[in-house]
Amino acid sequence: MQKRDIQLVEELVKLGADINARDYSGKACLHMALLNNIAVVAKLIDLGANVNTADGQGRTLLHLAASSSNNECLELLLERGASVRATDIKGSTPLHLAASSSNYEGIKLLLQKGANVEAADEQGKIPLHLAACYSNYECIELLLDKGACAQVNSQDFGYNIPFFYTSQLSKKFTANAEYYKTMKKFFLYGAELNLHEEECVDFFKLAYNKNDEEIVNQWLNKKFMSI
Repeated sequence: MQKRDIQLVEELVKLGADINARDYSGKACLHMALLNNIAVVAKLIDLGANVNTADGQGRTLLHLAASSSNNECLELLLERGASVRATDIKGSTPLHLAASSSNYEGIKLLLQKGANVEAADEQGKIPLHLAACYSNYECIELLLDKGACAQVNSQDFGYNIPFFYTSQLSKKFTANAEYYKTMKKFFLYGAELNLHEEECVDFFKLAYNKNDEEIVNQWLNKKFMSI
């Protein structure tokens, strides 16, 4: 089927088909191929299709591959020069979408190609905020280790730091140990929990109830040093 699809694409181009033409929603041939056939994506790019073409929402192929965890195609697009810093109409980069989709491998690939961990969307959220909204520990750890540690206290336009969003999940799903583990990671990376007083108290109550001496002792030391 792939061979026949590629042959059909080649024949259509020979007949004068515009491979960068768009449908009513702004999608080009590459957007359609992305959903079905990576070999056709590669062939369309070889034939001159714009690798950075965007749909009606301003989303490029890289945005779509990142959000759908189509990492084979993501890697191909990066190899062919797709922009890691392209933004859609909401100001989201492919890294924002990979983070909100808990796409660990996608995040890693994008960071290797220079994706900006400090880029903020229209709500002032950086990728770390979005990863925190879903509290995927591995994704958060990767972002922190690759430069987002300097942004651990970055506030979005609601004045919330990434820690806040994971703490909200912890309130809703109290049995999920992953959320505490993630909040602890933020604290150890220097999150200023006093920016969210209620969530700060809840976190240290959890630490106390879990007999987490590392967190309790660090908190007491901070309180002592501030006196």
